[in-house]
Amino acid sequence: MVHPMAITLRTKKLAVLLQDARLASGKNKKETADFLGISTTVYNSCEDGSNSPSLPELESLALFFDIPLDHFWGATALTQSGAPAQTAPDLSRNMALRQRII
Repeated sequence: MVHPMAITLRTKKLAVLLQDARLASGKNKKETADFLGISTTVYNSCEDGSNSPSLPELESLALFFDIPLDHFWGATALTQSGAPAQTAPDLSRNMALRQRII
Protein backbone atom coordinates (compact mmCIF):
# COMPACT_ATOMS: atom_id res chain seq x y z
CA MET A 1 0.00 0.00 0.00
CA VAL A 2 1.26 3.47 -0.88
CA HIS A 3 1.76 5.72 2.11
CA PRO A 4 -0.66 8.72 2.09
CA MET A 5 2.26 11.13 2.52
CA ALA A 6 3.85 9.79 -0.68
CA ILE A 7 0.63 10.48 -2.60
CA THR A 8 0.46 14.00 -1.15
CA LEU A 9 4.07 14.69 -2.14
CA ARG A 10 3.52 13.39 -5.68
CA THR A 11 0.41 15.55 -6.02
CA LYS A 12 2.33 18.65 -4.87
CA LYS A 13 5.23 17.88 -7.23
CA LEU A 14 2.82 17.45 -10.13
CA ALA A 15 1.19 20.77 -9.23
CA VAL A 16 4.55 22.57 -9.47
CA LEU A 17 5.38 20.90 -12.79
CA LEU A 18 1.92 21.70 -14.14
CA GLN A 19 2.25 25.38 -13.25
CA ASP A 20 5.78 25.44 -14.68
CA ALA A 21 4.60 23.99 -18.00
CA ARG A 22 1.70 26.45 -18.22
CA LEU A 23 3.91 29.45 -17.50
CA ALA A 24 6.59 28.29 -19.95
CA SER A 25 3.97 27.97 -22.68
CA GLY A 26 2.59 31.45 -22.03
CA LYS A 27 -0.92 30.19 -21.27
CA ASN A 28 -3.13 31.53 -18.50
CA LYS A 29 -5.25 29.48 -16.11
CA LYS A 30 -8.56 30.37 -17.75
CA GLU A 31 -7.57 29.34 -21.26
CA THR A 32 -6.01 26.14 -19.89
CA ALA A 33 -9.18 25.28 -17.97
CA ASP A 34 -11.30 26.12 -21.03
CA PHE A 35 -9.12 23.86 -23.17
CA LEU A 36 -9.72 20.96 -20.77
CA GLY A 37 -13.43 21.76 -20.49
CA ILE A 38 -13.26 22.27 -16.73
CA SER A 39 -13.83 25.27 -14.51
CA THR A 40 -10.99 27.56 -13.52
CA THR A 41 -11.64 26.55 -9.90
CA VAL A 42 -11.05 22.88 -10.70
CA TYR A 43 -7.92 23.74 -12.68
CA ASN A 44 -6.65 25.92 -9.81
CA SER A 45 -7.03 22.91 -7.49
CA CYS A 46 -4.65 21.00 -9.78
CA GLU A 47 -2.05 23.76 -9.63
CA ASP A 48 -2.34 24.21 -5.87
CA GLY A 49 -1.90 20.48 -5.27
CA SER A 50 -5.28 19.71 -3.76
CA ASN A 51 -6.41 17.75 -6.85
CA SER A 52 -4.60 15.86 -9.61
CA PRO A 53 -5.48 15.84 -13.30
CA SER A 54 -6.26 12.50 -14.89
CA LEU A 55 -3.82 10.85 -17.29
CA PRO A 56 -5.95 11.83 -20.32
CA GLU A 57 -5.94 15.43 -19.04
CA LEU A 58 -2.15 15.33 -18.63
CA GLU A 59 -1.80 13.96 -22.16
CA SER A 60 -3.98 16.78 -23.47
CA LEU A 61 -2.05 19.37 -21.47
CA ALA A 62 1.25 18.10 -22.85
CA LEU A 63 -0.13 18.68 -26.36
CA PHE A 64 -1.61 22.05 -25.40
CA PHE A 65 1.64 23.23 -23.81
CA ASP A 66 3.72 21.59 -26.57
CA ILE A 67 5.89 19.66 -24.14
CA PRO A 68 6.73 15.98 -23.73
CA LEU A 69 4.36 14.10 -21.45
CA ASP A 70 7.27 12.92 -19.32
CA HIS A 71 7.81 16.49 -18.13
CA PHE A 72 5.13 15.74 -15.56
CA TRP A 73 7.27 12.90 -14.15
CA GLY A 74 10.54 14.82 -14.20
CA ALA A 75 12.22 17.38 -12.00
CA THR A 76 13.37 19.98 -14.55
CA ALA A 77 11.72 23.38 -14.81
CA LEU A 78 10.82 24.67 -18.25
CA THR A 79 10.44 28.28 -17.15
CA GLN A 80 14.19 28.74 -16.91
CA SER A 81 14.65 28.29 -20.64
CA GLY A 82 11.07 28.93 -21.77
CA ALA A 83 9.01 27.00 -24.27
CA PRO A 84 7.65 28.33 -27.53
CA ALA A 85 3.97 29.23 -27.59
CA GLN A 86 1.91 27.02 -29.91
CA THR A 87 -1.62 27.07 -31.20
CA ALA A 88 -4.07 24.86 -29.35
CA PRO A 89 -4.49 21.34 -30.77
CA ASP A 90 -7.92 19.90 -31.48
CA LEU A 91 -8.77 18.29 -28.13
CA SER A 92 -11.72 16.25 -29.41
CA ARG A 93 -9.60 14.77 -32.21
CA ASN A 94 -6.78 13.92 -29.80
CA MET A 95 -9.14 12.33 -27.28
CA ALA A 96 -10.84 10.27 -30.01
CA LEU A 97 -7.46 9.03 -31.23
CA ARG A 98 -6.41 8.18 -27.68
CA GLN A 99 -9.64 6.23 -27.06
CA ARG A 100 -9.15 4.26 -30.29
CA ILE A 101 -5.61 3.33 -29.25
CA ILE A 102 -6.71 2.22 -25.80
